[in-house]
Amino acid sequence: MALASLGALCDPPANSPEISRERAIEIARQEVDIAAESVEAVQVASEGRILWRVTIKARLPDAPPGLFETRIVDIDARSGKIVSLSTS
Repeated sequence: MALASLGALCDPPANSPEISRERAIEIARQEVDIAAESVEAVQVASEGRILWRVTIKARLPDAPPGLFETRIVDIDARSGKIVSLSTS
């Protein structure tokens, strides 16, 4: 009985992400083939599930300073699958 209780304490809550922030960034970088100037990853809720929203900014060749291409990759925090990819 004590072992079952201890196991319950060690299991992550059902709503916690199964992949780490670092893994989400790794997945996004593999999908987006640009040299990143900056990378941000935050958790967001969308349509009843938790996602990692990874924003990657990169300067394009010959672009003026301050002008970036931005890619946003939404990754399911439990499965690690890419949900959406957008470019701006």
